[in-house]
Amino acid sequence: MFNNNMNINVSMRDFNLALVAGVERVIDVQGNWFHVQNADSPIKLQFNESPFVTREQTQGGARDYTRVTVLSALTQNVVLSLGFGHETDARTKLVGDVIATELVANTLFNAGEIELTAGESKLLVAQRAARKETRLNIRSNQEGGLYIGNVGISDASKGGFIEQGSTDYIEGTFAIYAFNPNNFTVIINVLETAGI
Repeated sequence: MFNNNMNINVSMRDFNLALVAGVERVIDVQGNWFHVQNADSPIKLQFNESPFVTREQTQGGARDYTRVTVLSALTQNVVLSLGFGHETDARTKLVGDVIATELVANTLFNAGEIELTAGESKLLVAQRAARKETRLNIRSNQEGGLYIGNVGISDASKGGFIEQGSTDYIEGTFAIYAFNPNNFTVIINVLETAGI
């Protein structure tokens, strides 16, 4: 049975351990950080008398300790960094596949000109899962602007404001509503882009 009875109080130090399956290895060392530098399979670590935790290569963290017990289910060589300070590991361990899909707009939906009378709230575009963005435009020859938001937008719960003569782009798949706070009709042009 192995027993490292080293009393060490230094900055981070690497411990090269030849672990035998099922045999505990005890290291008397003071510290506040640990890091598993190399391990072919998961190992179990006990800090002082706390319960064992399972960690893999590249994992570590903050723990206050004066004794570390290491246990492995398999015979393996392990490098464990222990001591005061911390280690940063830039390695990444990926388990599984990564599939990234970027939504590209390939379709236009013309909602056209939508007229909102004085004090009216109205749905501009319904929720659309494939939508990339919505283009909202109030031409410069219009009087006044509109509030843009979700269902229930009103004079009491205003959203974002789009002024006359301006264009806004809103990314997202959610429904978009408008509220006309003016005492006259305002027309807004709406165009959606989507990836179908």
